[in-house]
Amino acid sequence: MGILSMLQLLPIIILNFDYMAIGRFLRKNLVSITFPTLTLTCILLDWNHTRKWKAAQ
Repeated sequence: MGILSMLQLLPIIILNFDYMAIGRFLRKNLVSITFPTLTLTCILLDWNHTRKWKAAQ
């Protein structure tokens, strides 16, 4: 399948996309997705702040 035929199928794929399935997935797994994401974000922000703080001393 060439690039051109894939681009022609793109609008059909977008129109037939199951947005309700994504909604159900997010509703079921929101905590499982959010908790590790927030935890890693806080760890990385704290690490970055500590690294800058140590460099300033």
